[in-house]
Amino acid sequence: MVWLDRRRHVEQQLTAQALQRHEAAVGSLGLPRSLDSARILHFLEIRKDREYADASTAFRLQEARVFLRVLGFDEEYCNDRSAYAVLALLSLRPEMKWAQASNPILRITEMMAWIEEVYGKRYAANTRESFRRHTLLQFHHVGLVVQNPDRPDRPANSPRWCYQIRPTIHSMLTGRIRQPLFLEAD
Repeated sequence: MVWLDRRRHVEQQLTAQALQRHEAAVGSLGLPRSLDSARILHFLEIRKDREYADASTAFRLQEARVFLRVLGFDEEYCNDRSAYAVLALLSLRPEMKWAQASNPILRITEMMAWIEEVYGKRYAANTRESFRRHTLLQFHHVGLVVQNPDRPDRPANSPRWCYQIRPTIHSMLTGRIRQPLFLEAD
């Protein structure tokens, strides 16, 4: 058993060194760190061996926060609202695995309704602007979400303004893409 622990330790060190080299290369290219797909693959590696017996709301919320931290978001944006938004955009229920996440196109009010229905967290109607400005706009700036994928020319004041997790990122999270790639923001 000692050799197995030692092997895991060495693998973790090698992974960390490879991630540091990759981050240095990405930095030299001038790409936003949060768009680096190696970070998403690193997140999947962190939670690869986890048991899903603990399918609680707190467990899933914590995983969503870790995902945001891995993407490079600071503490201000790794809050409950942002974690719930990621879970809603992936339609990821507590009992589901990340590979089972879907990729719906949702408006803010639909996200808030889904969060209340699935996770029991109720947001008042007047918090839509906080969702938009402090969460979804930040997600869009780093390339995590796409605005209006069904109709990009939709007016900014449209009640049908919607969001979707970038398809490439969704494919990585669900295991359809397993190699690092560089993602480009819109």
